[in-house]
Amino acid sequence: MSASVTLTDFSSVNPQVIRLRENLNTCSTYILSDNVEKSQESVNSLVEFLDSFYNLNLIESEEDDNTVPNQIRINSINPEEDENVQVLHDLLRFLTSSSLNQMVVDVLALRLPGVVAKLGCVSDKCREISECLIDRLVSTCNPRDMLSILCEVMLVFTKTIKHISK
Repeated sequence: MSASVTLTDFSSVNPQVIRLRENLNTCSTYILSDNVEKSQESVNSLVEFLDSFYNLNLIESEEDDNTVPNQIRINSINPEEDENVQVLHDLLRFLTSSSLNQMVVDVLALRLPGVVAKLGCVSDKCREISECLIDRLVSTCNPRDMLSILCEVMLVFTKTIKHISK
């Protein structure tokens, strides 16, 4: 279904990747400590952090191109230099780690698909990585959660397409 993605380490050049890793580590720590309230707060913070990239692309597209309102800016720069790509790459690196605890995957799988699907609309490279992320979540999560993940992705994708086409 989706192409494989070669994972690159961007942490040395991008402070947003470092911030993502800090968010992911915080989520993992609280999830594994069974601190439900802190787990929810940290996952919400992670989702807001990732959502900020999508929102930034909407704002930039409105500023850059007044002829097509609300069209997401398609990144024309080298994908390796694109912050969206770098953050999605690192999220994929985290989720494909062999040392990642299944409980962390299950909790993140309930919240990440929507924001990952939105980020997939930013560029072709983001779409490719988003597909890999969603495939990973579906293939590694609790089987009962698969349907809800796929439904959330479809819902977010449909809403995003409608928003873009307005």
